[in-house]
Amino acid sequence: SPWGMGNPGWSIECSAMAKALLGETLDIHTGGEDHISVHHNNEIAQSEGSSGKPLARYWLHNAFLTIAGEKVSKSLGNTYVLADVLLKGMHPLALRYLFLQAHYRTPLSFTWETLAGANEALSRLWEHARIIRKDSGGNSTPSRTQAQLLMHMRDDLASPRVVARLWETIQDKDLSQKEKWGVLVCAESVLGL
Repeated sequence: SPWGMGNPGWSIECSAMAKALLGETLDIHTGGEDHISVHHNNEIAQSEGSSGKPLARYWLHNAFLTIAGEKVSKSLGNTYVLADVLLKGMHPLALRYLFLQAHYRTPLSFTWETLAGANEALSRLWEHARIIRKDSGGNSTPSRTQAQLLMHMRDDLASPRVVARLWETIQDKDLSQKEKWGVLVCAESVLGL
């Protein structure tokens, strides 16, 4: 730190706000991978030292979103907002689709080309969903695939496997349209596309 050896203790307000608003133990605590060594350790020491209870049951640390090899950061000035996505003529959910294609602990490089690809894939997914809904009459039949989707999400939020399994389901000739619709409904409940 600029004050000498070590890292400054900071963000006591995070511990205070978490305790005041969410209680002494959180179910899930998230943050960027850069917070593991200092910020989250400080929060743990502050919160657990105060309460004697674990700060969080689960920790989810995401890798960085990058643009041109640099971490996306307000301080670097390399950020975009949703209005930028709309100005490029893409659906806002294309951004979610893009994010779901990478595991949260895997770095993801943003380009307008990758977003355009995600936008196209999302449009194709919606078209398949319209056909399947029509053919199934909006009625679903349970299948093993529904359980597999939920299993993937419970396995460290493996969203890329869910997206891949969703496409496999759509193209599976052995599944009925009602089974496919059931999978689409299940996927919607966890992906929100």
